[in-house]
Amino acid sequence: MSLSANNKILIYAPPHYIGNMGDRIVTKVLFGRMSEATYLYDNYFNYLFGNKLAKKLYFNPHGKRVATKITSLTKGFSKYVLLGMDTVDGFYNKDEARIKIEIATAFAQSGGTSWIINFSWSNSHIDDSLLSALNQAREAGVKFVTRDSVSCGRLSALGINSKVCPDLGFLITEYDFVPKTENISSGQGRKDYAVLAPSYTFGKIPRQIKAFTELAISMRTQGLTPVMFASVTNIRKSDSLLAHRINHKLTQLDQHKMALVRDETALMVILQESKLVVTGRMHVAIFALTNLVPSYILEYQGKAAGLLRDFGFESLSSLDPEISDDVLRGLIDNSNGYVEVLKREIPLFKHKASQLLNQICED
Repeated sequence: MSLSANNKILIYAPPHYIGNMGDRIVTKVLFGRMSEATYLYDNYFNYLFGNKLAKKLYFNPHGKRVATKITSLTKGFSKYVLLGMDTVDGFYNKDEARIKIEIATAFAQSGGTSWIINFSWSNSHIDDSLLSALNQAREAGVKFVTRDSVSCGRLSALGINSKVCPDLGFLITEYDFVPKTENISSGQGRKDYAVLAPSYTFGKIPRQIKAFTELAISMRTQGLTPVMFASVTNIRKSDSLLAHRINHKLTQLDQHKMALVRDETALMVILQESKLVVTGRMHVAIFALTNLVPSYILEYQGKAAGLLRDFGFESLSSLDPEISDDVLRGLIDNSNGYVEVLKREIPLFKHKASQLLNQICED
């Protein structure tokens, strides 16, 4: 099977039901850089990108293997870019992860160029079927780009060469869909906002409700104004439901509710005026760090620890949603030091991410 040499690029992002605000943003970044030649596999993101869609296809993980159906998907495209591969350890759905890898492999075997980017391997366990799929991808010449050095090392142990590149979400401020202010570059003139972003995926729901309620009260006593962010990209709106339960708990304690921010554009505006973020969503932290805001991440999967390690902020993550007043005070007291590190590192992260986009376009 041969592919057209017209340099058209097909993007496969995870479907909307995972709740992946970060994947939506990364997809927007890709379209912002490569819009003339880029098409999206139709997985319910069509409301964002109009008619820039490839032919709608659905692969049943329990039916025929993907390789037998790949002809119609690859026809007319010379490059394939796969996002959201932190599922490789089976944290979400191992069948879906296997299918993603098999699509990339079949595309490469067809003569096209396949990229798997934003790759995270968050724990040491891997399902045998996924291990086999990764080895087949290696043999087919699929190109891997990991988000952290740990994931890169695990691929290397399988004989898979990969490069480390920061998450493309760090380029969020480079495109017109996100407003900018001078505060992004200076880190100065912040108001006293603090963003809290609970995550239904993190689990431990009763403890999260208790922890975020106590955080809001503690922040207010320290002169901060907590604002809550809840992504609405998940079809079940689980983060929003969790946020409402936290606000309800505040009212039970005779505290006023936190303002609730629901979309990423509004979030970016608030972040430009914030001093602190506590989040269970990695991409909320990425957006905050891009805006020079110190962030504490509630770690449910492992991928965020690799992100923080690259900044030297290993201590700013936890598997426990309950954050002590001492930790909170340390974040506030040391914020200037964190901002100085971010001012130095964020431009480097953006440069590496831009280089990856250029390579995908020009390869």
